[in-house]
Amino acid sequence: MGDWKGGFAVNLGKGQILEAEMWGLFFGLKLAVDKRLSPLIVEMDSAIAIHLINKTAVDELHPLAGLIASCRNLMNMLNICDVNHIYRKKNRLADCMAT
Repeated sequence: MGDWKGGFAVNLGKGQILEAEMWGLFFGLKLAVDKRLSPLIVEMDSAIAIHLINKTAVDELHPLAGLIASCRNLMNMLNICDVNHIYRKKNRLADCMAT
């Protein structure tokens, strides 16, 4: 519908871009669970993050394995949750807010 349902800001300190993308997904999913927003469609411009979330199995030695598992758990709590790739150029508002 395009209605604003909420937002968040978190200081993650220094780190890798992929880690920040995954934390953003985690906090967004947590917000959706807390507000009971389902069905949910998440659009991200990080193809690698999308691949890790949608991959059937992630090596438990992967540095983000715990965070990925937490995101999947939150997605399961939402019942219907799709995570899709969207090119940054197609989502200028989110890119502008992030910068």
